Amino acid sequence: MFRFKTSDVLMAAMCFAAAGCVGEPAQDVSVFQLPRAREKMRQEADRLKEQLAGLPKLQEPLQLDAYGYHGGYLPALDTLPDEPRWTVDLQFSTYAKFEQIILVPAIDRSASPLGSYGFPKRFRVLQVFPDGRRTLIKEWMAEDCPDPGRVPLILEVEAPGTSRLVLEVYRGSPEGEKELFALDEIFGIVKNWAWSARSVEVSSELGSPPYWGKEYLIDRKTSLGLPVGLPVEDCAAGGGFSVVFDAQPEERSTIEIDLGKSVWVGDITLFPAIPEEGVLIPGFGFPGKIQVIRQIASPSGERKRRYPVSAGWDGGNPGNNMIRIPVNSHGRWFRLMFSQLPVYDGRPVLALGEIQVHQSDIHYPVEAIRLNEFPEGSELKTHLLTDGKANGRPVMGMLEWLIQIARRDQLAKTLNGLAGSEELLAERWQNFWWWSAIAGGFILVVSALWVAVAALIQRKRSLMEMNRRAEIEQMKIRFFTHISHELRTPLTVILGPLEKMREMITEPAMSEYASLMHRNVKKLQQLVDQLLDFRKLQEKRDSLDWKGVDLALFVHNVFDCYRSLALDKKIRYHLIGAEHPLSFVIDPGKFQKILDNLISNALKYTPEGGDVTVKLAVEFGAVSTIRLEVEDSGVGIAAEDFPHVFEQFYRAEGLQPIQAGGSGIGLALVKELVDFWGGDISVESPLAHGRGTRFSVALPAPDPEAWREEAEDEVAELQPVDLPAPLPVAQAARPQSTETVLIADDNEDVRSFVRMELADHYQVIEAGDGEDGLQKARETIPDLVISDVMMPKMNGVEMCRRLKGDELTSHIPIVMLTARGSEEHQLEGLGTGADDYVTKPFSMPLLKARIQNLLESRRVMRERFARELTVEPSAITVTSVDEKLLQSAIGVVEEHMDDAGFTVERFAAEMHMARNTLLLKLRALVDQSPQEFIRTLRLKRARQLLEQNAGTIAEIAFQVGFEEPTHFSRSFKKQFGQTPSGYLKNRKFYD
Repeated sequence: MFRFKTSDVLMAAMCFAAAGCVGEPAQDVSVFQLPRAREKMRQEADRLKEQLAGLPKLQEPLQLDAYGYHGGYLPALDTLPDEPRWTVDLQFSTYAKFEQIILVPAIDRSASPLGSYGFPKRFRVLQVFPDGRRTLIKEWMAEDCPDPGRVPLILEVEAPGTSRLVLEVYRGSPEGEKELFALDEIFGIVKNWAWSARSVEVSSELGSPPYWGKEYLIDRKTSLGLPVGLPVEDCAAGGGFSVVFDAQPEERSTIEIDLGKSVWVGDITLFPAIPEEGVLIPGFGFPGKIQVIRQIASPSGERKRRYPVSAGWDGGNPGNNMIRIPVNSHGRWFRLMFSQLPVYDGRPVLALGEIQVHQSDIHYPVEAIRLNEFPEGSELKTHLLTDGKANGRPVMGMLEWLIQIARRDQLAKTLNGLAGSEELLAERWQNFWWWSAIAGGFILVVSALWVAVAALIQRKRSLMEMNRRAEIEQMKIRFFTHISHELRTPLTVILGPLEKMREMITEPAMSEYASLMHRNVKKLQQLVDQLLDFRKLQEKRDSLDWKGVDLALFVHNVFDCYRSLALDKKIRYHLIGAEHPLSFVIDPGKFQKILDNLISNALKYTPEGGDVTVKLAVEFGAVSTIRLEVEDSGVGIAAEDFPHVFEQFYRAEGLQPIQAGGSGIGLALVKELVDFWGGDISVESPLAHGRGTRFSVALPAPDPEAWREEAEDEVAELQPVDLPAPLPVAQAARPQSTETVLIADDNEDVRSFVRMELADHYQVIEAGDGEDGLQKARETIPDLVISDVMMPKMNGVEMCRRLKGDELTSHIPIVMLTARGSEEHQLEGLGTGADDYVTKPFSMPLLKARIQNLLESRRVMRERFARELTVEPSAITVTSVDEKLLQSAIGVVEEHMDDAGFTVERFAAEMHMARNTLLLKLRALVDQSPQEFIRTLRLKRARQLLEQNAGTIAEIAFQVGFEEPTHFSRSFKKQFGQTPSGYLKNRKFYD
């Protein structure tokens, strides 16, 4: 029994088993892959041809057995006999469940090229049980088994398990009028192990012994059948090791094999030499007797005692067979002692092709070959004994030879199959283009029809969608128009009495409230008027009211209306082109609305320190043209918002850092006015440096000469423009409150209203945007912050997140004001740490109550800390940032508890804060100065030490940083109401 890898005999015999059907997969290749498949086939054919050329020629002699089993000849029969003509009974040494049975064909030594002969055509394989029962496991009886050539035949079997197999041959290979049965070897395969039978019995109709012996079926060697009988003078070992002695060598003439270390050796294999002409000469140079002596090595590598190996070789000349000398012993050095060398021309000759040392599947490399008592110069050839070649050709055992033979045959079959497949692919490729042309024409016609139908359907859908959107817009406009009409009446009722009240009020504070109300009512009235104008323009119920005006003066007056707003925002405000009088005919009302909306829009979206420029230009002619440009350096218009600039009620998102609000009507109204006038409006954004916007308007105007007299006698009056001018601050007496409230809102009216309501109770600080609010909160550390959500530069949510994440301001309660009342927006605000959320419009008494509650909770927290006997921040209701700061402060003080020189300056330095900042933070958290905080912790630690009897009162005073015990006693009594000694007496009394 010996082991081989699946990639050996089985792989060699089976990897190309489908070579005859190579053409069939070509039918499964996609037509789109045909060119690539043909190219791959050509490459594969070239590769296979190269491999085939590299294989050994079949006539080359290899180190194999020259003999196989020859079963003899029997007369040929026309029909199958009832009983087998040859029977092979194989007895294995152990019980096994065989998976394959391998039949190795015998080789005809007289044929050229070499081929198999005598392979059975009809046969059966049976397994025999110990009780004599027989079970069929494989048969080839329905038809003749094809000649496998020089490839082993592998039979897949499913045997339940046995130690005895029987091969029954019913028909051999025909040889004229006779049948011949011959085989080289029979193996049983069990999980990659090849099993040879322990014994074999053969019987046939001959009634006499076979032509060649049955033992060749189980000798684990295959036949090659080479001619013999070459003249002696031509027998030089071609490329092998050969030495000519003067006389037969004595026992001291040895070849020593050094493996480099002591290992377990199974056998030593010796290959005979091969002459240069390539024909084996039986017995050429091979010793008739060989004795093996092994020697082991000590752990230090020194030689130890020698032991003779019981097995050896005394079979004389093996002919053209390799021999294996079983060792089955441990050793490093092995000496081969030769005798009975063959004699040629009167002189002994030693010739060997290769020496190999094995243990099962392991082939040990030979480290060195040493010769003892050999002719001078013999050592120069010792490398030929371990070069892996016999006389220049690779040494091959039985399995390697089977692999090469099988691969040669299958490569040839594969090449033939590839040629057929390539022709088939070429034909399919030609047919593909023919049918592709027909299908392409058909698809082109169908696609054209489909595109036309799809275009009609899409056009119909687009028209339906446009009509639907237009209807929705009309419904929206009608709704807002009706609402606007309904709002006009109550606005009129509110505005009239309010204006009368303003005339009657003399108290400054009440006058301030009345002005605030009047301005916001006028804003609402202006919004209502814009909605009505927009509706009127859409329904074409308006007309142009032409009047002659000094256009330059008119534009200058409108421009001046917004100068104060530009100054408040510190915007550089410029007018170009209105330096000289220009007599023109325009509709003053519509012209002013166009200019008002463009200027106010530019100022709204331009940050402080920016630029807004208004340009006026005219072109005279039969129909003159007025050109207006309003350019700003604001945030610009985002690419996704650009197509919607003139859509009604559209408001762009993401206007940081400006976040200017609007109704979404102004620019839509400008577009409707310009279109109604017959002019044109365009927008460019961004401008230089990726910022800024420019609106350009072109309006046609009649010939001013026809209106010259009217223009000289009449100057169009400007419509009043309500701007967010600052409110006067009433100078009433305010209480001196110690609590400070910061109001952050971009709407000045809201800030003024909240300030007026809170000024009687708190000190109020105002901020116009998020950045300003954040900066003022860090500078002043207010007791409470009221913040709008939507603000320029930084929104309220971000400002709240930064305040709560800063140790300096994390303790400040924050109330969020917003017009967004949904639960989602409230959760967003509260999620950043806001303490309360108030929705606009809000009730001022409600806002005041919430402010008072938040401030009261902070006062309760500070008082609770002052009452606690031990400082434990986790027990105080503060934010995690405040808790960390308190823990850090307590840790710093405890590190310097016994340091009487630990000052507030050192305390602030170790807290990485300015002294004033530390004071404000501790006042806000625990209502104590840093000095009081240090003294409180020292006294509380002293009380703990007194309770633990950690020393005398004087010793404890020094341990907590007091240099004088008297000062310590006074401070302790002030903190806890009794002296240290009195405290100890009271504890002993209660104990």
